[in-house]
Amino acid sequence: MKKLVYTFLLGVLAQVAISQQLVLHEDFPAPNVTWPFLWDIEQDAEGKLYVCSELGNLFIKTNSSWQAIDLNPSENADAHSIAIDNDGVVWVGTDEGLYSITNGTVAHFTAANSDLPSDELRELRVVGDQLWIVLYGNGLAVKEGNNYTHYTAANSTLGNDYLTDLIALPDGTVVAAAFNHVNFISNGIWTYHNFNQMFGGETSVNDMQVDHRGDVWFACRKGVIKYDQATGELVNLTSQYGLKEFSAVFNTPNDELWLCELFIGLHFYNHAGNSFLFEGNLSGQPSQVFDFLYYNDTLRVVGNIGATVTGLTVEYLDADNDGFTAETDCDDANAGINPGANEIANNGIDEDCSGFDLISSLHELEGIKVNIYPNPASMFLYVTTDKPNNFGITLYDITGKLVVSQSNCLSPLSLVGLAKGTYFVKVFELSTDAYLLDKVIVQY
Repeated sequence: MKKLVYTFLLGVLAQVAISQQLVLHEDFPAPNVTWPFLWDIEQDAEGKLYVCSELGNLFIKTNSSWQAIDLNPSENADAHSIAIDNDGVVWVGTDEGLYSITNGTVAHFTAANSDLPSDELRELRVVGDQLWIVLYGNGLAVKEGNNYTHYTAANSTLGNDYLTDLIALPDGTVVAAAFNHVNFISNGIWTYHNFNQMFGGETSVNDMQVDHRGDVWFACRKGVIKYDQATGELVNLTSQYGLKEFSAVFNTPNDELWLCELFIGLHFYNHAGNSFLFEGNLSGQPSQVFDFLYYNDTLRVVGNIGATVTGLTVEYLDADNDGFTAETDCDDANAGINPGANEIANNGIDEDCSGFDLISSLHELEGIKVNIYPNPASMFLYVTTDKPNNFGITLYDITGKLVVSQSNCLSPLSLVGLAKGTYFVKVFELSTDAYLLDKVIVQY
């Protein structure tokens, strides 16, 4: 394994330059592999990696050891896609049909020995107990048990039988892209969108990804489109990411966006508005990415990398070794400050990287000490006293509108459903109407 360390001092979208250091590993699935393309990468529940290749091989990595399965030694037909079902069966879609690997046993399904509509396969996706299959030039097939349902442009709204990508959302919705024709398929209902008509020409989809929010990202021939699941709207992001040809897209749980610009390299954008580029070259940096896999702060990519074909792993550095990398750690030089740290109230330090120091307000009302915390608050606001039955709580927004009230302090005040912002909490003594007022910030 060859390890390359790069330090980038690049121009960024922000007003100042940043210094970003990443560790890149070239991880070849077999000794001296320089060909062919690696098309897809998946990981099972046990942490095993699966990579399929242009020459019909399935590579399996267990711990640090790779093994290869030649799915059909007499042929060199491409193995394009991998899917792992709920029973742990590994499915591989190839140019010569569908393969399954169950406890090391390989089975081969074709149009000749099964009801598979055709043998030239591309993308595979598991949706519940179904296996969705892209049939190159022949639409979509859905396998459930031994039965297949076949969809084409003639009997559905696919728009084109040559599909370019297929993904599944957490709720079971399937998104199928056939160049500029995009369908959202949910519970038998097909919702069709023509990207060229909506966003102009050359918005053919090369790759799609659903992020941790349920938003769908479309890497297009010219630009980026995003489906916002909260609003149900499709948004053109070309002005933000450029009129470039993107072959792959991935948004990490930390809101770091990776876009492969075909034959140019990998663009990186983080939530702070910074960006930089892994420029594709002959030293192993990526220029043609087909798939991403993200796990445990490690991004893996497969494709055609420069002049050689390999898997590429990008690991973010953890300078203070506290288990949180610089992309999520607000102080990567201090192991006591990270998103998992315990916040200490009223010390002026943001230990848990929430953006605020925890404030606990101490008051005295009618001779009784009252403690209000946390501040900022998210799900609940606590008001504690020695006599919780003696005091009520009310919460007002900045316009003075009452939004939450409670007749005692026995339980925390629920903030669920409130918008982020500034509020005023009023704690009052029930028998005398004496009260105190404090400002709290609600955030999520």
